[in-house]
Amino acid sequence: MAGAVHAAAVSACLWDRDTRLMERQRFPSVLEVVSGKFLRHSDAYYRWRVADRTARIARGEVGPELVDDLAVAHSKLGEDERAIALMEGLLEQDPRRYETLANLGTFHVHAGNLEVGAGFIQQALNINPEAHFGREVFQLLLVQYVLTKRADASEVRLPLCAAPASHLGAPPPPNFWAFLAARLEVDPAASEDQTAAIGEAVIGLAGMIRFGNHASPILHEALSDLLLADFQQDAKGLAARALLRAADSCGDAEAAAAYREKARMALSLQTPESGESRGLTVEELEAQFAIELAEAEAWWSELRLNEAQWIASGLDVDASFAEVYYAEPTIGAGSRPWRRAPILYGLGAALIAAGLFLGRRQAAASGVLPPDEAA
Repeated sequence: MAGAVHAAAVSACLWDRDTRLMERQRFPSVLEVVSGKFLRHSDAYYRWRVADRTARIARGEVGPELVDDLAVAHSKLGEDERAIALMEGLLEQDPRRYETLANLGTFHVHAGNLEVGAGFIQQALNINPEAHFGREVFQLLLVQYVLTKRADASEVRLPLCAAPASHLGAPPPPNFWAFLAARLEVDPAASEDQTAAIGEAVIGLAGMIRFGNHASPILHEALSDLLLADFQQDAKGLAARALLRAADSCGDAEAAAAYREKARMALSLQTPESGESRGLTVEELEAQFAIELAEAEAWWSELRLNEAQWIASGLDVDASFAEVYYAEPTIGAGSRPWRRAPILYGLGAALIAAGLFLGRRQAAASGVLPPDEAA
């Protein structure tokens, strides 16, 4: 027993402000992507874009980019069949246009047509394998991975891999990283090659979250698999956050419990601070994550209000957005470590979230923010 305790203590990782900063340096912008504080648009904006692009096309403006904009707006509003129809029209005009094929693949995936979507993404990659920093490569691999996990012709059960991340020396679980490493023929003994492959895949998954469905539990689960892939250079805190996001958005109590268990296991060898041997708990991490989520929600609420006001004022929303949001936001540098007052921080986050909720309700009542975006 003593030997087991000693081994765990030796392989444990300390948790403090420096640990968080190192994780963020190793995987920049991942915290922002997971928390939701990154440049994106509201539903109101996409409704405006549908009207704007439709009117411009009706006035005689031409160009596939206008159709791309219109199709993406429909997809963002959950109208993937309309988006697919628009891309099929472009495909007839130019069967080898990369953007058309990539968009068609993505829209079909969003619509649940995984095999069809994978086929179009593969065609796009055949034409331009380096576009979007290789994001489509990882999108295709993720779709193929999901297909291997599908129980029948239509059902995908969450989590895709219920097994927790393996510890040093243990066989890897059959998760997205294991699938990816096999497909890319990554040699686990070649640490530099593995580190490079993980880094590229994280960038790809972060891009998919940014430009796809940022609440997707599958995307966050796959991201967590990558963040835990290298035991010596992993990011347990970021991975646990991704798993908590998956738990919150999966819409199933059993799956949510499984995601929380995976988060707990990810943190089991992360000690809260120097001199302690116990693992960092999910509840302790949630205290910090709640603050980050509240900050992201405050920023997102302001962005949505800005877009609603620009639309109500008849402004060019694209131009106004570019003028105000010219740089990517970051989660609060300089905030104090959670462990100094976890209860107060948790209470503060709850009060902030409640204030945001009431503010959004008031904005909806005033007519500035559409009711469906105030919920």
